[in-house]
Amino acid sequence: MNLNIENEFKAGLIFHKEGNITEAETKYKKVLAIEDNHFDSLHLLGVVKSQKGDYKKAIFYIKKALELNKANPMVYNNLAVVYMEMNNYKEALYYCNMSLSFDNNNLEAIYNKGRILSEDEDYIEAEILFKKLIKLDPNYYKAYLSLGILSFTQGKTELSINYYNKVIQLKPDFFDAYYNLGNIYLDLEKNDLAELNFIKALKCDPQNSQVYNNLGNVYKNINKIEEAKVCFENSLKYNSSDTKSFHNLIDLHLQISDWSQIQNYINSYDSIEKFKELGVPVNIHVIFDRPDYQKYVNETFLSYSGKLEINNFNYKRKINSKIKVAYFSADYSDDNPVAYLISDLIKFHNRDKFEIYGCSLKGTKEKDSTRKYYEKYFDHFLNIQNLTNKEIEELCILQKFDIVIDLNGYTKYARPDLFSKKLAPIQVNFLGYPGTLGSKMYDYIIADKTVIPPQYTKYYTESIAYLPCSYFVNPKQRRSSTKKLSRQELGLPLDGVVFSCFNQNYKILPNIYEVWMRILKRVGGSVLLLSHTNQLAKKNLKLEAEKKNVNPDRIVFGEYFRDIGDHLERYKATDMFLDTMPYNAHTTASDAIWAGIPLITCIGKSFASRVSSSILKSVGLEELITQSLKEYEEKAVQLALNPQKLIDLKLQLTNQRSKVTFFNSELYTKNLEKAYEEMHRNFYLGNPSKTFEI
Repeated sequence: MNLNIENEFKAGLIFHKEGNITEAETKYKKVLAIEDNHFDSLHLLGVVKSQKGDYKKAIFYIKKALELNKANPMVYNNLAVVYMEMNNYKEALYYCNMSLSFDNNNLEAIYNKGRILSEDEDYIEAEILFKKLIKLDPNYYKAYLSLGILSFTQGKTELSINYYNKVIQLKPDFFDAYYNLGNIYLDLEKNDLAELNFIKALKCDPQNSQVYNNLGNVYKNINKIEEAKVCFENSLKYNSSDTKSFHNLIDLHLQISDWSQIQNYINSYDSIEKFKELGVPVNIHVIFDRPDYQKYVNETFLSYSGKLEINNFNYKRKINSKIKVAYFSADYSDDNPVAYLISDLIKFHNRDKFEIYGCSLKGTKEKDSTRKYYEKYFDHFLNIQNLTNKEIEELCILQKFDIVIDLNGYTKYARPDLFSKKLAPIQVNFLGYPGTLGSKMYDYIIADKTVIPPQYTKYYTESIAYLPCSYFVNPKQRRSSTKKLSRQELGLPLDGVVFSCFNQNYKILPNIYEVWMRILKRVGGSVLLLSHTNQLAKKNLKLEAEKKNVNPDRIVFGEYFRDIGDHLERYKATDMFLDTMPYNAHTTASDAIWAGIPLITCIGKSFASRVSSSILKSVGLEELITQSLKEYEEKAVQLALNPQKLIDLKLQLTNQRSKVTFFNSELYTKNLEKAYEEMHRNFYLGNPSKTFEI
């Protein structure tokens, strides 16, 4: 070899090993300027280009190297890596196999082939390869890491934890193992172990924004609000474009009722295009009364739509003897509003026409009363938490479901990617998420003409299945309390009007709170009873009252009642429920009406801002629906200053409760079943989904 070429190549190799790929590239190019068919320089220049993300040139140089030496397993493997980076797994697998054809025990090629098979959800073959790696080299820590990822993907959480601990045993300073362990424990709600592993991950990589973000979520879970705030701020400090932390920080501000940045945050989204730059708000329904924004965000950023899988569900297939309906939810447990709301619906389904499945996306540590209830009342209750998406898809096709109901949407513990390939001929968005999911995989959304007026259907990717009353489902009965809670016991004045709002305080925005303060000032001796919340939120809400010249003692926070009966009994000590805007009361509005408490709402444009109006219409109290915050304020004050009118409304609600359609869960179930039958009939006629009314 020419001495000059040899020296330049060796220098490039040293730079490359040190991670200085820019200087390495310069040296390899110098070699090729002298000898354009220098095999090693072509090969490694291709590797450098891959490391820089220039995959087109990486392929060009590595393939040129292959023309000179077609029997080098390392070159084939590196070409496979380039295609993996491009998500072209078909080509990547081909070149992995080529590498292994020359060296069947090439560790890196075996490892990469295992990763490709994992991406293709061929978990059995991938696991065989990773275990082969360990036999060839018991210290090959990346094999244990991959087995950890593979096990977690398949729901084998404990096995996954064991593999990650093995990685740490072999390589105590390996960031990925601590980070992945932290994420597992965060998912399991084992916050102490999640905190421990994230802190260890930060010792390996002290400026990692993702770790700070996730550690912030841990602290938020355990109510260490200040620590959570610092973590989100550090995440943004080390990566100012980390949109998750940006939104988590604002979400935290909402949870502690710190509104110092809220208006700036809202102003930053002055056009739809800003979502590309700023990302998706944690809860868009709280901030914006803009159905156009919500559709754009859900279609563009949150939708998991894949290619429509029509081959699985040809309308000419054999029809089941009964319509098979499967309700998918992560919320079949105590203290969850969706599980509470659909209890009668599941019980009252007509088993002569329907076969009803419950598919649980999240287990419980112990079977609580809600879990036991649903295991009893579903015809079949399937715990699918630990199944992969592919396994669930196969299960659904095997069971021949006709209609799949998604009760989660984009809420906590949801698996929206699960529905990106249709699990049944008909997929329905229902109840859990107040708006469009923006995915073509969903055929229908269950609604009524108040939450989605005909002029707003353009903001929904789903066809609308309109129910005749409110779409909002309720149990026929509520649990009664054994207590009689007096105002004195609840820390309320014996005299004067008690306004209430039991929505979570993140729904309380500055504009609605300002209206509430004006109402308190105009109604002497009145107080506002709010839901139990964190200490910082209590402090901030009282400070805001003081700023508005309202005695902070007039803001009262209720204690947390685990028993729903006690919670409903507390409503009776109040006079009027003041709704939030733009994210209305939903379950809490239903509870207020059940307890006989009038509710004042301001109707908006988005689904979430029209739910209370839907409820009020269905119980004959349209007079309590207002069109502006000014009208809302006047209505609340006039009603508060007219005690007889308040008494009459309370009596009307209490006396009519058993008669109004809103609480007739048998009738609701029949109407929903008619909707399911229409969806089913339409599909078997070979028609696409279409909006219809019951």
